[in-house]
Amino acid sequence: MTEFLRSAKLASRTKHDTDVVAMLDEVVSLGRSAVQDDYLAEKYRKEAKSAQWAAHWNEGMESKALCASATDGETVRDCEEAKNRTNAQRNEAKKSADAAQGYEDESRKKKERAADLLQKLEAALK
Repeated sequence: MTEFLRSAKLASRTKHDTDVVAMLDEVVSLGRSAVQDDYLAEKYRKEAKSAQWAAHWNEGMESKALCASATDGETVRDCEEAKNRTNAQRNEAKKSADAAQGYEDESRKKKERAADLLQKLEAALK
């Protein structure tokens, strides 16, 4: 393989050499991009988990029993704010989870494409 790469760099590249080098470049590019997607998926998974915990914590703050029987303005307002924070954090958790899933899907597709190219490269080098 190393010998092939060295000879492929020569000015006398054949069409076959050029095609193989292009496939190698694409495999490397796909690999790098998939790693970046994996990193972003993990980042968004962590953000989703954090937002889920924050929503759970805020649910405790809005204590349904207390809020259901609240009559004074300040308590009602506090309960509404806690409910709004909980909903916002749930939305953020869903948004982050969806983003993580999107990056995971992209990474998987890139890895599959790279694996297909590697099989083609093996066949081309035989």
